Amino acid sequence: MSAAVLLSRGQFAVLAATGVLAAVVLTVAGVYGLLRTLMTLIIATYVSFTVFKLIAWFAGARRAIPDRPLPSLDDPALPTYTVLVPLYQEAAVLPGLITAITRIRYPTERMQVLLLLETGDDETIETVRRTALPSYVTAVIVPDAGPRTKPKACNYAMTVATGEFTVIFDAEDRPEPDHLLKAVAAMWAERRSDPRVICVQGILSFWNPRSGIPSVFYWAEYVAHFHWMLVGLCRLGLIPPLCGSSNHFRTEALRHVAEEYGTLTFGRGDRAVTVPSVWDSYNVTEDADLAARLARLDYRVAMCPARTYEEAPHRLSVALRQRTRWLQGYLVTGLVQSRRPLRSMRSMGAMRYLVFIMMMLWTPISALLNPIIWALSATYVLARISGWPVIATFIDDMFPTPVHYVGLIAMVAGNVALGIQSIVTTLYATSDRDAGLAKYLSLTFLWWAFTSLPAYRAAWRLLTARSTWEKTPHGHDQSQEQSVIRPTAPTFEPVAEASRPRDESGLVHSG
Repeated sequence: MSAAVLLSRGQFAVLAATGVLAAVVLTVAGVYGLLRTLMTLIIATYVSFTVFKLIAWFAGARRAIPDRPLPSLDDPALPTYTVLVPLYQEAAVLPGLITAITRIRYPTERMQVLLLLETGDDETIETVRRTALPSYVTAVIVPDAGPRTKPKACNYAMTVATGEFTVIFDAEDRPEPDHLLKAVAAMWAERRSDPRVICVQGILSFWNPRSGIPSVFYWAEYVAHFHWMLVGLCRLGLIPPLCGSSNHFRTEALRHVAEEYGTLTFGRGDRAVTVPSVWDSYNVTEDADLAARLARLDYRVAMCPARTYEEAPHRLSVALRQRTRWLQGYLVTGLVQSRRPLRSMRSMGAMRYLVFIMMMLWTPISALLNPIIWALSATYVLARISGWPVIATFIDDMFPTPVHYVGLIAMVAGNVALGIQSIVTTLYATSDRDAGLAKYLSLTFLWWAFTSLPAYRAAWRLLTARSTWEKTPHGHDQSQEQSVIRPTAPTFEPVAEASRPRDESGLVHSG
């Protein structure tokens, strides 16, 4: 199953059957009957999703991510590590990335860092050529064949990956110095209690929560997501959608996924490139999709306290593009993973599968529906106040009485939950730079309204450019990065000696 195809034959058949059913309801019950049915389904899903998020959130609130004793640097049991770093148009942030990597406390003889460069990205390639790379850091040029996406680059890197563990860092990531040691400690501890755990997800934070209004809301979302939602999903035995960075895998499990999903060949003749299909090369949120692939093989994911700092979007235009890609990817993942529901429920478990599909599809769909529901509510209130009985009666008749009250309760409960979440988020202000940000969360409803814009863009791109990666620019807050990240670095000096180049360019070439 891959996002290379938008809908399967079975999904087309279900879509056609749904259209026929809607036509039957319209014929038998009329327009009002069809609208009441739709509104009942929408409100029921809203309520289910709200209840689910509350359960997961409170489950996560009852269990903190444990800090475990770190293994010694000279422990012979430490696994070899492959670090994948996909790069595209990232010359501006490359120096900070290399500095962060060299500050990681881990035996360098056990590390294989692969910088994945895209053919044609001349600026980033030239920056790498001019950079003295440590001996354990290698640049790999990904062939210009097939979609130019992060998952395809990672799949290509798996052909040369040698580590027992594999982790992905993005170009703007700044992992804390003990990141790998914390991940190893977490993996060892989790596997002692459940050998099915083959991935631990680290915590993502931002070094620039004050760079703009969007960065404040990203900060709040990440606190809630990583400290409560993902923890709660793991605690409930559900499928946490992986994030695109700082997820640590046992490499043998990734190769098992590749065995299950086969290989993909891009290009023809001498330029043909074959890669293992660990990640879906056509999916722009390959991380969430991989979570489902792992669940199909009865693997489990756990959380670990290893922290990575990232750069939050500082402008609405940047946030719009990034959020579009996320929601577009959730739609794609939901469609792909719903193609064989009975088989998936047998392999994942019915509840785990249904909840995962609801997360993937309802997250963007609710953002699409929110403006419509809000507009109906505002129009209804205005019609009542202004004495427009025809409009008020029409909207009244769209909602059966029980549905109306259930929807009202769900709205109140959702707002109360949001208020609680905002209060608790302030308790996780981990430094002076976070203090005082909670006051901006009173504008959360405006942020919700904004997120509907990328939802509509995502729906359009799903039809027109579903496998095109919409790049997020980085490097706008490097001064804040230096003030926040570098003081946390260890006292030892970064690696200074560069390895001998493998050829005149210092790069390992594709193909």
